[in-house]
Amino acid sequence: PRQMSCRQAFDQAFYCQSLGGKFNDIYRYGELRSCSDNWNAFWFCMRIKTLPDREREERIKEFYKARDEQNKAERGSSEKIWDLRTE
Repeated sequence: PRQMSCRQAFDQAFYCQSLGGKFNDIYRYGELRSCSDNWNAFWFCMRIKTLPDREREERIKEFYKARDEQNKAERGSSEKIWDLRTE
């Protein structure tokens, strides 16, 4: 993605902190998860808001790429479970 909504990032971070978000954590993962990634995304969005369009798009692209690589390293990926079909 090359665009980011600060409002959506805030809503996700706020929901993560809410009772409903914590309930989902326990239900889905069996434990409470940190909301710091969500808040980091929100504050990143706020910091780059005033940058020129081209630079902002590039920074957003880099942000999502780094986040995806970190998630893949920490949580794994479905690529480890499924075999790639070559037919």
